[in-house]
Amino acid sequence: MSTYISQFEDSNEYNEPEISYNNFNSNLNSSKIEQIIEIVLFIQLIFSLSVCIGRSDYNFILYLIGYALFCVELPPVDVNGVIRKITGIRRYLILVIVAIMIDAAWLSFAMSAWLCSSNISLDVCFVEDFQMNWEFKMHKFVIWGSSLNFLLKGVLGLLCWMWINNERVKLETLSPKQF
Repeated sequence: MSTYISQFEDSNEYNEPEISYNNFNSNLNSSKIEQIIEIVLFIQLIFSLSVCIGRSDYNFILYLIGYALFCVELPPVDVNGVIRKITGIRRYLILVIVAIMIDAAWLSFAMSAWLCSSNISLDVCFVEDFQMNWEFKMHKFVIWGSSLNFLLKGVLGLLCWMWINNERVKLETLSPKQF
């Protein structure tokens, strides 16, 4: 039995797979990430347009910029083009992070102003303004859509970060410069 085990220890027939972030990230190459980002941007555009019913929404412009960066712009042909695209998407990621903070503040204010506790009737919540009663369902829809938009924006930020990391790793293998 010990000779049987030692045969396997000496041979390199079975190597345990190394589980690391790089293995996970290599499974999602940049083109797959770009396809996922495109789908997320389309979903966010739809939510942003529907939420515009009850809220003036800057997110529509943010998603159009992302669409231009990921879907319309031609792929770079040289290293300088890749560096410019990485820089552009880093700036876009900063915009997404700022938008997440703005949305968090907006959602906290809107939820406290627009929503009523579930155990209180609407007449009690909106004593001064009975006109708000009919807008209550629209406000709930806007908060629901904005919350989904907020979550998808976090997913978009994570995907942008993953794309930047993939491209940075590719650049490091092409040229030994430090980035």
